[in-house]
Amino acid sequence: MNTVVIHGKVIKPISPKVQFPGADLWCCTHTQQQYGKFKSRIDDWDEWFEVHLVERTPFYDGVRIKRPKTLAWYRTLPANGRPLWMMDVDSTIPASKRFPIEEIEAAFPPDPGEDGQQWTCQVDYMIAFAILRGYQHIVLHGHGVRHGRTAADMEHMLAHRGILYWIGFARGRRVRVTVLEPSWYRAPAKRYAYETGGLKVRAA
Repeated sequence: MNTVVIHGKVIKPISPKVQFPGADLWCCTHTQQQYGKFKSRIDDWDEWFEVHLVERTPFYDGVRIKRPKTLAWYRTLPANGRPLWMMDVDSTIPASKRFPIEEIEAAFPPDPGEDGQQWTCQVDYMIAFAILRGYQHIVLHGHGVRHGRTAADMEHMLAHRGILYWIGFARGRRVRVTVLEPSWYRAPAKRYAYETGGLKVRAA
């Protein structure tokens, strides 16, 4: 089965590829720097994604401010076939490639009367990109790990709610989606109403 692992923030001593031999590994934003905090790193990735503005805008601080160490690492990546997908090609980053957002949005237009609200975060685009490229199995590894009860936690969960839409969309296209624990994107272990009173966040 043609599999892609979309890797997030879970830090483990081994690569996700060990668990999913033969899979492609897509990483996003500051995964490498998260690993670096634990004196580890992930080197067997196939594609990297940073679909965020580099410079500051009125609505986003930008990668230069939010993730300066990550930006510095991006500049060390050679143009060797492993792409770093960005909003635009960056002349200071040899591996940078322009993310094909127009192609993706044309392939998955909103329903009539809707306005494209299914696009809430970068992972939404990554899942759609994986579907477009014909992957039969998508693994979400390290996404939805933040599920506390503070206002910031709830805001973060709502800001990424589109991931749930794309999980359902992919499954509707008969693409297998595996959500690894811990993640609040996983369904309850028991059936709603018949065996449980509602969503219980799963933790490792």
